[in-house]
Amino acid sequence: MEEGKEHTQEQQRAILESIREQALHNYQIGLHEDIKLLVRAQRYPTLAEAITGATALGKC
Repeated sequence: MEEGKEHTQEQQRAILESIREQALHNYQIGLHEDIKLLVRAQRYPTLAEAITGATALGKC
């Protein structure tokens, strides 16, 4: 994809979904190993849910 080129709505949705998935993955990578395993096992669909879940797990 070329910078500055207009994208269809379908392409924009795909790009946004890819960015969201990458953000979630990068967040999980940065967690401590014990929390990382628990968060990944829960298979949270969004970054916000993963953060909430990890925060709750960290308080246990």
